[in-house]
Amino acid sequence: MHFNYLNMILEVLKIENHNKNIKSDSKDDKHIGNKSDESKSDENKTDENKLEKTKDDENRAEKKNADENKPEKIETCYFCLKKFDINKDDLSHYKYGEYPMCDYCAQFYGFYSD
Repeated sequence: MHFNYLNMILEVLKIENHNKNIKSDSKDDKHIGNKSDESKSDENKTDENKLEKTKDDENRAEKKNADENKPEKIETCYFCLKKFDINKDDLSHYKYGEYPMCDYCAQFYGFYSD
């Protein structure tokens, strides 16, 4: 009796495997037939990527110009008493909104970040 049951399961698995192979073959046929559509969509994607890159480059240039136009603001670090430019593009900032912190101290005490 167990032998018949195992044979039935084996036949079912063979049929399922055969059906999967037929489905995968039909997908491959569809895939082959649509190559021109895929190449068009790839071209559109590359054009979109180029546009995004140019927009990103423009945004970076604008940001860089804005950073260059910032006036120099000299502060004294609350922790080490070193004078530094708070508008410089680094980790210097105001701790809790009022205590100036230089780049070095911000890196050193960075694990205490808010």
